[in-house]
Amino acid sequence: LKTANNYTELGFDVLYFTSGLDNRYGSGKITSRIGLEQDAIIIPQNSYTEISNAVQKIELNPNIKAIFVDECQFLDAKHIDMLSEIVDNLDIPIFCYGIRTDFQGKLFSGSERLFEIADRIQELPNVCACGGKAVMNARMTQSTEKVLIGGNDVYKSMCRKCFNKHNKGTL
Repeated sequence: LKTANNYTELGFDVLYFTSGLDNRYGSGKITSRIGLEQDAIIIPQNSYTEISNAVQKIELNPNIKAIFVDECQFLDAKHIDMLSEIVDNLDIPIFCYGIRTDFQGKLFSGSERLFEIADRIQELPNVCACGGKAVMNARMTQSTEKVLIGGNDVYKSMCRKCFNKHNKGTL
């Protein structure tokens, strides 16, 4: 949201998208942990019309200069490919934000496709409680479903060593 604000302060328009799965702060909202909030276009599972409609919006409004996508890990490979076509064909930069892996350390499909085709990957560092670099997302509940929406009450960022101890029950 901070990067998007840089565009809007210069008088440019931007589009915001978020996955339909994340409704922690309300449907169609991008909300940062420090309290910034923005309404966003929802990308539902297995629906591609929202991204197709974005192409039409860009063609009608040449002042749209960037697209921001939150929770991109929940998108599928086709969503990511459609977004890459906007970058390639319309020269609009797209900033995708999300996590790399699930609570088992397995790539999400959206994240996997981004790793395969993104022009640039920039990690936003996080810190484990031990002081090490947090690279894993430990689930703090007993749920085993692949997707369980939650914040700090459900997940904790950990280094790989603490993550492995947590999963073995020794942390």
